[in-house]
Amino acid sequence: MILNRLKNRDKQIDMTELIKDDEYLKYYIDNELIEDYRWEFEVYEVSSWDMEPVKPCDTELFFKASIKWDGCSHVWIEDGYMHICGGDNWRIISEVFDKVWKLAPEKIKNFDKDIADYE
Repeated sequence: MILNRLKNRDKQIDMTELIKDDEYLKYYIDNELIEDYRWEFEVYEVSSWDMEPVKPCDTELFFKASIKWDGCSHVWIEDGYMHICGGDNWRIISEVFDKVWKLAPEKIKNFDKDIADYE
């Protein structure tokens, strides 16, 4: 599992906000492994918040992924199943993947936009 590998390495670990709705964080990246030629991470969905101050209370793993310098990517969805309920869920999934992809060049030092077909 990526989570176990990340916690056992002496690398940079961060949390990156992906999607917010006003002050409510909806999706974020955690357990990042950032190297010159690749980026491994986990995306979490927030399902409830503490109110004073507003901060995530309960989260669920949305997916795990890695992106290499050439754009080659791997995505793991726990149990290989994802429940999608209506158009709003399809749009949010698309938005999460789009935001992750846009972060790749800033996270991966040697990311090659030409080879990766990055637009």
